[in-house]
Amino acid sequence: MSVFDGESLSTDAEGKLSARIGGSVITLVGQSGASLQRSGDGTHIDLDEGAIYIWSAEGNPLEVHAEGALLRLHAGHQGQVQVLLFAPKVLQITTRQGSVDFWYGKEFRVLPEGQTYRIYLESEDGPGLLRLREAERGKRACPPARRWRISFWQEWVRGLRRGGFTI
Repeated sequence: MSVFDGESLSTDAEGKLSARIGGSVITLVGQSGASLQRSGDGTHIDLDEGAIYIWSAEGNPLEVHAEGALLRLHAGHQGQVQVLLFAPKVLQITTRQGSVDFWYGKEFRVLPEGQTYRIYLESEDGPGLLRLREAERGKRACPPARRWRISFWQEWVRGLRRGGFTI
């Protein structure tokens, strides 16, 4: 199968689609949709629904645009990341290999390798950095990060490199 600039890809509820883009690979899992555009020396991916897993090779960068946020592997290095549109304006990002640069509006943050984040792009509760497990129990894990309008929910995932994170 050939994929051309500007073309859209999608999967049904039970589907899975992988595509090689130069030295990089993308995988869409069930009920997902994305469109691809050439961007400089790499590829820009607009994630419309569902989830995407990317393995980006050094020298062939992939960037993902979802719900107004932009993600790119830090410093153009090789890496692996999974992006899930969890709900409207809510992303779940798992950085498996390499850190990820995250932009939303004028905000920027480097998401370190080996962690899972649930990011609420427009939270009525205001900014704050909470660990997901603490948030589920209704406790704050740390004081709000006042300079961020984006609320980050972070879960430390053990064994990402051994067993990985699946949806």
